[in-house]
Amino acid sequence: MDYDAVTHAAVTSVFGVRKGIVFTKEGVEDFMRRVGITDHFAQLTKPDGHLLWVNGEAVSALSLPSSADPYVKEVRTVVELGGWNLGIIETIKQPLRRSMHIDESRYDHLA
Repeated sequence: MDYDAVTHAAVTSVFGVRKGIVFTKEGVEDFMRRVGITDHFAQLTKPDGHLLWVNGEAVSALSLPSSADPYVKEVRTVVELGGWNLGIIETIKQPLRRSMHIDESRYDHLA
């Protein structure tokens, strides 16, 4: 479970299913099984330790944070998702690209 940043209610936050974030009180795996969307999602970790499940088909790009980005030092990869940029602690070379079905050759120059 995560939380709604506005209401602070305990919810599951799902990115990439529709525009914006889907909030549900179901567990992540239960929600994804119920709506039949388990194949292209990856579990990612925010710097505060909260988990995110992101639809790889909705990811525009992965990048390394730059010194101009407003991320805490634990952020190792920035996921561009629609109009959102999400800082995560996984490295760009970790298996997240495979589980998200992202073409790894697009990111070889960042190794």
